[in-house]
Amino acid sequence: MRKSIFLAGFALTALLAGCSDDDLSNEGGVKNPVHTGEEILFGSTLSGDAETVGVDASTRTVYGDRTNTGVPVYWEDDGSDEIAIFCLQSSQPANHLVHYKITPETEDLNGDGIADKHQAASVTKVNTSEAGLQWGDPNTEHRFYAFYPASAVKGTEEENETGLITANIPVTQQVQEWREGTFESNDGDFKGKKCYFGLPNMDYAYMYAYNAVTPSEVENGSFIDLQFHNLVTVLDITVQGPQSGTATITNINVDAIDGELPILTGDFTCNIRNASTGATATCTPVGSFNEERGRISIPCYDKKEGKFIQLGPDELLNVKAYIIPQNVENTVKQHTLRVTVSLLNGAPCRKTLQTADVVPHKINRVILPKLEVGGTNYWMSSLDRNIYASELSLPGSKFAYATPDNGVSVRNFQNATITEQFQSGVRAFIVQTAGYAEYTRSGGGTVYTHKDSGNDELYVTVNGNILQKNGHNVTIEDVLTELKACIDEAKAAKGESNNEYVVVQLTFEGSPCYSNYGNFNSERIWIEALQAKLNSLISNNEYNLYTDEITANTTIADLREHIVLKVNYNSTAMGSYIDEDAMIPALFSKWQGKYGDVDLRWGTPNESATRTPMHWLYQEATHVGSNTEITYAEKENYIKKVFEDGVTRYQQNTAHDTWFMNDIGGRYVEDTDDAVTRLTTELNNYSVGLLQDRTANASLGLVFMNFADKKETSGALYRSDWLIQTIIDNNFKFALRKASDTTNNTTNSDASYISGGSVIK
Repeated sequence: MRKSIFLAGFALTALLAGCSDDDLSNEGGVKNPVHTGEEILFGSTLSGDAETVGVDASTRTVYGDRTNTGVPVYWEDDGSDEIAIFCLQSSQPANHLVHYKITPETEDLNGDGIADKHQAASVTKVNTSEAGLQWGDPNTEHRFYAFYPASAVKGTEEENETGLITANIPVTQQVQEWREGTFESNDGDFKGKKCYFGLPNMDYAYMYAYNAVTPSEVENGSFIDLQFHNLVTVLDITVQGPQSGTATITNINVDAIDGELPILTGDFTCNIRNASTGATATCTPVGSFNEERGRISIPCYDKKEGKFIQLGPDELLNVKAYIIPQNVENTVKQHTLRVTVSLLNGAPCRKTLQTADVVPHKINRVILPKLEVGGTNYWMSSLDRNIYASELSLPGSKFAYATPDNGVSVRNFQNATITEQFQSGVRAFIVQTAGYAEYTRSGGGTVYTHKDSGNDELYVTVNGNILQKNGHNVTIEDVLTELKACIDEAKAAKGESNNEYVVVQLTFEGSPCYSNYGNFNSERIWIEALQAKLNSLISNNEYNLYTDEITANTTIADLREHIVLKVNYNSTAMGSYIDEDAMIPALFSKWQGKYGDVDLRWGTPNESATRTPMHWLYQEATHVGSNTEITYAEKENYIKKVFEDGVTRYQQNTAHDTWFMNDIGGRYVEDTDDAVTRLTTELNNYSVGLLQDRTANASLGLVFMNFADKKETSGALYRSDWLIQTIIDNNFKFALRKASDTTNNTTNSDASYISGGSVIK
């Protein structure tokens, strides 16, 4: 018998066989039939029939490297593979369900010099001290339902005498291990090429089997055949390196881009039955549908090596993607699929697969064209517009204008312009400001009233100094002008599919620009100048500021192509200078120290306002070291806490009414040249490690960092580029909640390979 191979394009069928159907026939009667109470024996070998199923495989619990005829699959060497078998007619045990483990064959049975690990040397009970399935009434047909892996079977349905299981295909499908090898293939130009094989989690390689026999027709000592069939659809995706240079791959996504409600992942139930054509499994998706279930995400971060996978010319990457079962009754619809390869520095590469070529229940080989490096990553435009804004994860820039070009001579927080930051994928910006406002004095007394003369100003500052650019003071209008140009550029590039927007967080600096009158409360000067300035900016709204109220139900569709303003104020008294019924076009939250969970309200900082607030959970501290804002250990702990609290909120609160902020930036207080860069490197690496290790669903919110760009001479030196892309990829790794509109409007996204050819091969 030939070595076990899954042929590309053939059915994923596996046979669990200890003997043929002839062994169980009752022609001429059975001389020594089995008896009630005896344990039922299952096949001691697992082998396939290449002539009937087109493959010579019995399992797919371990994928080998692709060869010229397909993908070899084997049982686990350590005997850890388990199957669950249910038989209602069995006399023992009481729940009629027993787990069995598979021990693979270690001998070369077919003489090709390779151990036949695709076959099983034995099928034995997992718990040897307890009874296995035992024969019941000798004249009653016994119906056997089997499932792999056993861990997925949570119960059975005795009333309908079916094998009912509830299982899950996750959105994020983590690679269990990266292995470097070569394609030992005669297929095209791939032979001998270096390839990074991402070994998948085989717990999602679901299989089922059914058989029915009558004990009186079974000879004592015979083994029961169980023919296993595949449930899931598998994409075997091969990514080719670029024509020249290198490409760093961070994530691979598979999206359903139909107009109907797409179902690729999530919970499903499966009823195993017998039919005239053999065993069938009718699968039905269950659970919440008001979330993203039309996406699969495969991170390409090698945790062992601590780096993303990088491909050069003539190098390959190979991963497997599991898709929720599609059955013959079309309970789960077959979808048009798009594969997206996310790159560290550049636009993602995409290809749409022909629906008819993606065959359910089979391994479908997907060969993508050579990667194209470069371009701008308009990543928001790849998301469904119905996703709630509070669900997103936005890479952010701390003190976004604090660059040498803007007058920061030493220990600057940024090197790149806001335009370059935006082109690197950054969508949130902290801008520190000081206020200028004019006041009138009542009758020579000491009562001052804001004059609202139109001369109010918000200057951009760092460390008490107004930033200078081209010989003039930098104002909030300078920031908004540049960001508006970035959004306009995205709109020109993406057209109707453009979803890009930005968040600008305005903060108060304690060194104000005093007015013509009064040596008084600097907080009042700033907050009243801010109110006057923002309201004046929306008179003609040339900056496309978002002016409608932002609530927990605000979506990408609402915010697209706008600038969203977020304001930190410092105290209740500061907020009370603004009327509670004011409608300033911004979100407001009170800063109360390095960590906080406070109200987030639209239109006013006044805490007496009656409008129902959302929540703002944050950590923020700039100066790190002893006897200052925060120690390094505290900073790490708070970063981790906000990420973990995000998971808790996501799991316990379906209202999606919390916005998160995590400050990864800052500087050491020591007066050294590397006070900023050293902290940046340490916290970026720490944060990337945290996020690549986590598997739970959650928004990251706004994550602000130093050197928020991907330039080789700046952000790439300190791993800011890794952190930016990790945050972006988080938007594609789990089931983002969205409004009930079921239209999937990512189909207009036009980023694609220029070169191509057939995708399915």
